Amino acid sequence: MIGMNVEDIESDLREYAKEHGFIWPQVALGPHSQIAADYGIRQVPKFIVIDRDGKVALKSKKDWNEFKAGALKVLDMGNR
Repeated sequence: MIGMNVEDIESDLREYAKEHGFIWPQVALGPHSQIAADYGIRQVPKFIVIDRDGKVALKSKKDWNEFKAGALKVLDMGNR
């Protein structure tokens, strides 16, 4: 799992990740990222699970806690 963030200031990205308990690696893409554009990210935060084929498996607009439950099911984390 990796976090891709449109922040362009590393300290803001680290603070946001720490505040929300994100323990996986975070990458700052910047506000004009082609990756963000490819996945239709126009507002943040947005949480997306992308499958092995590069297709969107799950999307949520803002609420991490709501998204987390669905993401765990999609990722089947309980069986690993």
